[in-house]
Parts: sequence; structure tokens; C-alpha cells
Amino acid sequence: MTAEIAVYNKSAVALAADSAVTISGGGTQKIYNGAEKLFALTKHHPVGLMVYGSGDLCTAPWELVIKAYRKQLGGAHFDKLEEYSKSFFEFLEKSNSIITDGMRSDHLYQHLSESVFSKLVEKFFATKDTLYLNQFSYQTFFADLEAYCDSLLERLSDTDFLDGFSGDDVDNATQFCKEVTLRIVTEKFSDLPLEEIPPRLISVLTNVFAAMICKKSDVGNISGIVIAGYGNEDYYPKVLSYDVCGFYNGKIRKYINEEKCSGNGEGGVTPFAQDDEVSAFMQGCSENLIQKLHSEYQNSIVNLLEGIDCVITKQVPEEHLNGLRSAIVKIVENTVTDCDERIGLFVHENYVSKVVNMIKFLPKQDLAYMAESLVNLTAFKRKVSDDSETVGGPIDVAVISKADGFIWVKRKHYFDKELNHHYFTRS
Repeated sequence: MTAEIAVYNKSAVALAADSAVTISGGGTQKIYNGAEKLFALTKHHPVGLMVYGSGDLCTAPWELVIKAYRKQLGGAHFDKLEEYSKSFFEFLEKSNSIITDGMRSDHLYQHLSESVFSKLVEKFFATKDTLYLNQFSYQTFFADLEAYCDSLLERLSDTDFLDGFSGDDVDNATQFCKEVTLRIVTEKFSDLPLEEIPPRLISVLTNVFAAMICKKSDVGNISGIVIAGYGNEDYYPKVLSYDVCGFYNGKIRKYINEEKCSGNGEGGVTPFAQDDEVSAFMQGCSENLIQKLHSEYQNSIVNLLEGIDCVITKQVPEEHLNGLRSAIVKIVENTVTDCDERIGLFVHENYVSKVVNMIKFLPKQDLAYMAESLVNLTAFKRKVSDDSETVGGPIDVAVISKADGFIWVKRKHYFDKELNHHYFTRS
């Protein structure tokens, strides 16, 4: 995990990223504090890039990929920031020498086998009680899993496609997944002959895999990519956020995260990855606490309605009962909606807007200070609580402005500066 922040107004955007990286495997995990997550996307123009989530793309380190793109880009530039992101993703699709076909296909297979199939079965069993496991039979399990997959496909039918994907890609992926599904099912149920596994289950699993390849999902090894700065014709900074999850058929599997994007010169703060402490700072209390309060008073209202229903059932004639119930429920629903709106308005007016209104006027150095402080706040909370210290280490900070370009405010190095003057004199 990680904590990254973008703070922006009309004059600049400040980016800050911690250095913690979590390595998992064999049932254990280790946290290191030396990861590179913030980069200048070009050495000649005001564009930066941050990475969070997975530290690699199909096992190719993001640092290697980004610096290879920067070298290939050279002094070239684009009019809009969106064109830099388009160019970057096109480079990824064509970078077969860095992310080989074998790496891409292995990553996709692991995604379908472990992230999709294993989690699908895990969630399926979570819907069952212990009696189901005690009386377990493969025949019942296969029938129930098939029904579960059918319901999943119905939900996936309403899910948006990944950027650049369509129904034609699903048809193509369905053909591709037929062989893959047989291989996965054979591996997962190795103690059973293939002929004992229902063909209908294999078919519906194939359709699930195809949909998961082509549609948006939070399942799997996902990298967050944040591209911030200016194109030549951009006069106010932009922040573009993408989720990247691999390749299929030569196309990168990604989608833009609209909620994390900004532009048009508005001031604001956007946290990436671990955002709970930033939300608490902006809203006056944590999002978890707000959700808990909402949940508690809604449960109390349900209990109240049940009590009222018991009373009116005894005292109101049956012919008037349904009308009275509907009237009471409507009044309660309107009251709850009004209450939610008032709470949201209070939080916005007394906390969020006060911070955002001041961000509009912050000079560049204070944008940088705020971005660094918010990452530090998250790291400090992890350090003094019983949470894992998944945020920490040196914090890299950069400010990107139209006039000054990409400026490092703080930057860590894995080597001694005094011994490596040649590094800093390179063009």
C-alpha cells in the first residue's frame, strides 16, 4: 500500500508520494521503504507521473517502463495532457521488448486463475453455512457454482467496458478463454476426471472470464497511474487518474478513474491509495465514522418503524392499515433524506470548503508543504496505531507549474550524492 497526494490550484500542482512497498508471499509480508513512485514523465516539459498499487506491470517494474518511455519521448511534446497519457499507453502496448508476450500471457493467466477463479469460489463459499461444507458433494457444488456464475454474469452485463474495449472484444475473449478455462478447471480440480465436471459449468466460467478480461473490475493486481501537469496549450494544471490491470490481445486493460481527475483550474486535494486520513482532515472526521453513524441511526429508525408497526397493527382497523404504513414510511424516508443532505451540507460548509477555498490562493511552496504534510499524516497515524506501517519512508515531493516545469522539492536517492556527480550533470 501507499499514500500519494495531489494538491492543485490555478498556479501549480504539487505531488507527494511515500516510499513504502509491501512484498507479500508464502503467507507473510515485508515492508520496505525505498520504492520510487514519483517521476518526471519528460525532462523537457511540465508533466509528472505517480504510481500506486502494484509496483509492476506484468512483472516489469514501473520505474523501468516509465524511464524507457521518457527516453523514447525525448524532447517531443503535446498540446494537451491527455495526449501524453495516450502516448504513454500506446508505448506500453508496443513495448514488447520490455513487457514480452510471455510476460503478458502469464500475467493474464494468473489473473484468471488466482484473482478471478479462486476469489469467485471463495466468495461463493462465503454465502454458504458450515452445514453445506459438512455435507459437501461435488455434484451439488458444481450445480450451485454454475447458478452463482449465472448471477455474476447478470451483474457483469451492466458493468462498463475497459477503455477501448467493446462487445467484439468479449466475443474474441470468449473464444480465447475456452482453452484457458479447461486448463484452470483441470488444475483446480485435479483430483477429478475432466468428464465429471459439467460442460455447462465450463461454459459459464468461460463467459465470466471473458467478461472479466474486458470489463472494469477491482479484482487482481491493479496499478494506479496518475499523470499530472500541462500540455503546451493547457494553462491550468490537470490531474488524470487511471487503473491499469494488464494486457489482452495487444491492448492495455485500463480505465480512467473520473472521480480522481481534475482540471479547469479548480483548487483541491486528491488522495490516492490510502485516503482515510486525508478524508478525515478534509471532512473533520473519518469516512468510516460518518458511515458508522449513518448505519446506526438508520438501524435505529428501522427498529422504531417495527415498534410503530406493532402499535398501529393493534389499534388501527385493518382496512386503513396499509395506507397508514405507507404514509409513515414515506415521512420517514423524506426525513432521512433531508437529514443526510443537512449533514453533507454541514460537512462541506464547515470543513471541506474552508480548506478548498484556501488552497485556491496557496503559493507553490505551500502546495508542496501541504501535499507532504498529508502524506506524513497518514504515515504518522500508521506508526502510532496498531495498523501495519504500510505508509512511510522518505517522501518525494514535486511541484509542476506552467512557467517553471517539473521541480523537485524533496527527492530521495539510493546513493551518496557526493560520490555521483556525473548523475547530476547528465542532460
